Amino acid sequence: MEFNTPGSSKTGITPEFKEYVAKWQLDNVVRLLDAKMESCRVYNSDNRDEVYNQITITYKSEVN
Repeated sequence: MEFNTPGSSKTGITPEFKEYVAKWQLDNVVRLLDAKMESCRVYNSDNRDEVYNQITITYKSEVN
């Protein structure tokens, strides 16, 4: 049975597809802004088991 077929038990999107689409969109933003993207892991100082992914996009504004 296909994903969107009536009666299909599949719901939502897979984590792999979600990651692919997010990366694709971020790459598009970087190209549109002629920017630089950096990513890193950030740890919660109160709970070292809590880890976040941080993405920073740096670009020069054309408007003064």
